[in-house]
Formats: sequence, structure tokens, C-alpha cells
Amino acid sequence: MKLLYLDKKKDCVGCRLCELACSFVHEKVFNPELSRVVVFKNEAEGVDRPQICYHCTNHPCKKACPVNAFETRLMDGKEIVIINQEKCTGCGLCIKACPFNAIHLSPTGIALKCDLCGGEPECVKHCPTGIIRYGDKSKDLNIKEIVDREKST
Repeated sequence: MKLLYLDKKKDCVGCRLCELACSFVHEKVFNPELSRVVVFKNEAEGVDRPQICYHCTNHPCKKACPVNAFETRLMDGKEIVIINQEKCTGCGLCIKACPFNAIHLSPTGIALKCDLCGGEPECVKHCPTGIIRYGDKSKDLNIKEIVDREKST
């Protein structure tokens, strides 16, 4: 089973190539506001960090959506959650429900989150440091370690 995760042994340099690649593959423009992955800068620590969707098994974003704009699909052995943008009303309840800050509104008011680019995440391909990873959890960190580390930072 594959999942998207951050390699805690590596650093983000804040280049935002992941955002540009993501927006281009989805929207055909280089616009970080249209990316499904967002890099946040912690000014106090001077650290950049991508916020990614872990496609939680309990789907809190899907449960929070009042218009059922979230759909589940099986990809690479894992159930993932995709937003049907035609149904999304931009209410923001999914954003509040996401434990990883991995959902945001586009400039047009539609929720955006990772869809794993059909199993070939562009953010991973274009990350120069390799902090964003996509792989078999049994070969790297297990998902509980990843989630625990994300919650503690």
C-alpha cells in the first residue's frame, strides 16, 4: 500500500516547486493558490514545511461535508478521498475537519486537496530535497509514526 508522506530526515528548502508542479498538472497554470499541496513557513523557526493530505482512514473531511462533495476511490491499495469540485460549495467545513491542514480554498472558493495525481504525485517528482515521498509504508515509516510526528509538530 502506497501513501504520500514527509520524510522527517529531510528538510524543505521553501522552493515551492511542489506547489507549481501541482497547480500546473491540475490547472495548466503555475499558480501556488491552485495547488493541492501548500508550503507553510514557520517564521519563528525559519522553517518551511509542505502540508500534505494523508488520506486518513476515517475521512473526517468527507464526514464534515454537508453536500457530499467528497468521493472515495481505491488507489495503490489505499482508499483515498477526492473532492468533486462541481458539488463543492466552499463552506470550509472540510478545512476545519482536516487534522493536517491539507485542504484550502482556491481563489474561486472551491476546496482543494491532494488527489495523488492518479498515483503519480507531481509534488514528489519535483521536490529537490526529497522531503515529499510516495511509497510503500512498510518500507519506510509506518503510518502511525507519520501521523504522530505530524501532530507533534
